[in-house]
Amino acid sequence: MDLVKEIIHANVQFGIVAFVVQVAFLVIFGTKLQYGPNTTSRTNLEILETQQIVVNTDVPIYQYLKDVQVMMVVGFGFLMTFLRKHGYSSIGCNLFLCALVIQWALIMNGTTEVVNGIIYIDNLRIINSLFTLTTVLISFGAVLGKVSLLQMLIMAVCEIPIVSWNEYLGTKILHVIDTGHSIFIHGFGAYFSLGVSLALYNRKCHDHPNLGATYISDLFACIGTLFLWIYWPSFNAGTETGREQSRALVNTILALCGATIGSTIISAFIPELEDGHEKHQRKGRHRFHSGRYNMVYFQNSTLAGGVAIGSAAAMELDPCLAILIGFIAGVFSVLGYRFFTKYVNKVMHDTCGVHNRHGFPSFIAAIASACAAAFATRDRYGDELYYMFPAMSPQAGLPYRLSDLQYTTALDLGRTPLVQGGFQMAGWCHTFIISFVGGLVTGFFMRFLGGHTAPNDDLLYDDGGYWTLSERETSLSRDELAALLPQIPLPEIWRKQLEVGVVVGHRNCDFFAPHPGS
Repeated sequence: MDLVKEIIHANVQFGIVAFVVQVAFLVIFGTKLQYGPNTTSRTNLEILETQQIVVNTDVPIYQYLKDVQVMMVVGFGFLMTFLRKHGYSSIGCNLFLCALVIQWALIMNGTTEVVNGIIYIDNLRIINSLFTLTTVLISFGAVLGKVSLLQMLIMAVCEIPIVSWNEYLGTKILHVIDTGHSIFIHGFGAYFSLGVSLALYNRKCHDHPNLGATYISDLFACIGTLFLWIYWPSFNAGTETGREQSRALVNTILALCGATIGSTIISAFIPELEDGHEKHQRKGRHRFHSGRYNMVYFQNSTLAGGVAIGSAAAMELDPCLAILIGFIAGVFSVLGYRFFTKYVNKVMHDTCGVHNRHGFPSFIAAIASACAAAFATRDRYGDELYYMFPAMSPQAGLPYRLSDLQYTTALDLGRTPLVQGGFQMAGWCHTFIISFVGGLVTGFFMRFLGGHTAPNDDLLYDDGGYWTLSERETSLSRDELAALLPQIPLPEIWRKQLEVGVVVGHRNCDFFAPHPGS
């Protein structure tokens, strides 16, 4: 079977499976999902009230829902366009995943709150499904350009049930506070994708000629960064109310500022290989310190603060601590891209470096929330302490019974602040284990069920196998350029500079640089 027939066969298989999945969703929506009290007509609302179904009507959710939607569709979509031959797939597949996963997340998230066999949908359910969608988009980044559409579909369908029930375990059973979803969304998505990458590892993915950015593709990726940076406060504060929402907005903005400053400062002290790749040093080529900033750090590490502050975003933190948390996250994210990624890629190739942008910052978020919980006192929070940390509400017979407070909660666990801090870290630990093991198992499913549709080595990181291209980019990889150099009439000094990857005054040299996150 030639290449064209393989592509057609793979795309047709994907279309059939996607159609079956969508029909299944339609059946479930038609039989098990209905409008919630905030969404239904007055007549149906009276029926729901008789069933004592209550919804939070005080949450101004729509403005935050729009912001989070922009993050998912525009932010993540453009952030993954850095690959020079994979822009169509990055944006197109991102939008497809959004449409598919929102439906699946509504179903799976609703399984934990079924009322009389029915799942009720309102704005709050929609925004929670967008949060769950974030997990899949993060995971998509690690396998970007290496999986077929069918494999991507398998990954999304398998991941959502695991992330939904992992979050239920953390928030409803362990009572972990994760306001900005850094532990159960960002951390889960990062380590789930690394498990998938380990199961699907292909050595040829690491040094592939298509695994590179151009000046233009990096600019498009920066559009995603800017949208994510602007709307991240809505992600962390969207489902909070009152003072908690105000704190989440302020802390997130300050943390993003800290991450941007920290990543910029540390970048000034980190030497870069001017040719952008370690393999050239092993081949005996000269090593140069560029003395210039790396766009990969700007695209990714500036966002690490939004993840790092997420779990503690609504907690009482001093503003300086919010900036410090973001600063630390930005610094460690840059260090991860520069030094850690190359070791990870030897066993589990991470295309977008999601560990540095989401994984490790989620660990910082867990530590920050654990410390904030451990030092939380009633003197600092007042009665609001038991609203922020329901599991710390006093037991029966102790002072400040719940019935004396203006906040209502069903918990009487009486945890101490230190114990609650321990549960915050326990939430991250069980998320790490469940996500990585779940990703590993899902990766083997993807290899077994969809491996025959995976792109061959020539089509890795390439739109050509899935999209009709109106105009093919003509930029060359570094290896292709090196092969053509002897045939190009150039001044000798330019030729020598090209051989080491530096063309003074010729910015187009950046077109041939491999993406440092690879």
